[in-house]
Amino acid sequence: MTEARRGQIALAAIVLILALYRGLVILLGELPLFYDQAYYYYWSLNPDWGYFSKPPVVAWLIALTTGIWGSSELAVDVGAIILYSLTSWVVYLIGRDHFGEREAIWAGISFAAMPVVGFNSLFVSTDAPLMFFWALSVLFFGRAVRSDHWRWWLATGCAAGLGMLSKYSMGVLAVGLLAFLLTSAESRRRLFGRRLWTAVVLAALILLPNILWNARHDFVSFRHTAEISQLDRALFHPDHLLEFFAMQFGVFGPVFMGLFVWLAFRRSSYRSESDRLMIFPALAMLGVIGLQALLSRAYANWAAPAFITATVLVSAWLVRAGRERLLVSALALNLLLLSIFYHYHTFAEAVGAQLRKGQTPYARVLGWRELGAEVSTRNRLHPRAILLSDSRKHLAYLSYYAQPRTMQLAWWGPQGGPARNHYQLVADISKSSADEFVYAGPRLLAPNELAMFGSHEYLGEVAVQPLADLKLSAHLYYLKDFHGYPR
Repeated sequence: MTEARRGQIALAAIVLILALYRGLVILLGELPLFYDQAYYYYWSLNPDWGYFSKPPVVAWLIALTTGIWGSSELAVDVGAIILYSLTSWVVYLIGRDHFGEREAIWAGISFAAMPVVGFNSLFVSTDAPLMFFWALSVLFFGRAVRSDHWRWWLATGCAAGLGMLSKYSMGVLAVGLLAFLLTSAESRRRLFGRRLWTAVVLAALILLPNILWNARHDFVSFRHTAEISQLDRALFHPDHLLEFFAMQFGVFGPVFMGLFVWLAFRRSSYRSESDRLMIFPALAMLGVIGLQALLSRAYANWAAPAFITATVLVSAWLVRAGRERLLVSALALNLLLLSIFYHYHTFAEAVGAQLRKGQTPYARVLGWRELGAEVSTRNRLHPRAILLSDSRKHLAYLSYYAQPRTMQLAWWGPQGGPARNHYQLVADISKSSADEFVYAGPRLLAPNELAMFGSHEYLGEVAVQPLADLKLSAHLYYLKDFHGYPR
């Protein structure tokens, strides 16, 4: 057996072990869904070309995995574990194409052990398909530039288009690849070639159904993306930029991020075409999201695709510099951080700590399964009624955890106005043919709101308290015969 084959087997084994471990964390730890995941699960029940806040691939992914394995939390989340595992192999292929077999093996392992990958593997989101197709696009683009074969340009276009159907921030990769093409005369000639522009057109054609869906829905996804950018507010927040930059050391890992910053600022890193291809996409993503943080806000994981090629660059440098001990130490530190996150409550119980809301990373998901069970008990008294709420969080969680699980629900927005979420877009009560509802929400309803129904009955408040300072509750009403919103 060759050394290359042994390395590939080792990589596959490590990635598989990490994937199984993460699946067991979800299964044995009984990790509840975060409300965005429950929201996406509802989307998956009706596959479409678009949804209120995101393009469709995450819903398609959940529809695929739950169609095969049922609707458990693990079945909802397992698509993330699978895609991140596949992305580790794509990262290996990128490293092999540009640096060598040994560097590639370490790059694949490093990606699988990256903190943001370990964290996101537990919660299916748009980042999983985005990072997979981002990595594929870089792989195919690198081969296209080197060979100029049609098949690699077409593959690049397909991967980029599917990436755009995963998350619109995939478009930032084009900025990084353009910067790469501008760095040499030979690469600049590609800008005038029909192969490159055919790939661009192909990517646009793949995205086109989502654009048409948005056109039919008043471009709601693009408006939502603009709204969460918050560019209509005060536009200078250096503290947000510093916070975002500091958080990247946790996203990528302290050692890896420190080395990447050093390599990115080192002039000699730009002499090699392969190094430049690793650096420019990463800098483009960090630059765009960093600017977003400066102007308004940015979450730590928004720049995660930057670390696909950054992983290859840092791993290759460590191997070539003979610093494999440092590489192993960095990976061990990343895995230690992930283990603490995975087993946070176990460690806390072992030392006798009484956790409070601000002391656990899982505070936002605790208690909803139990609250759903309480709501289910009340729902049995009204089997024909469908779930109704004016809270996206309550509707997402309770439509998943209140049994029987069903897509029969309705959104009620007494204030009217344009849609603010996917429930309001496709399941507003004004579009419902049902005449019986069980409202579950965070507040008592006002008399003028109850007057919109022919009859109403207050069923009481259900509540659970997963932590000493964390209480979840829902006020329940049995409502009949919706008259319509006030004119």
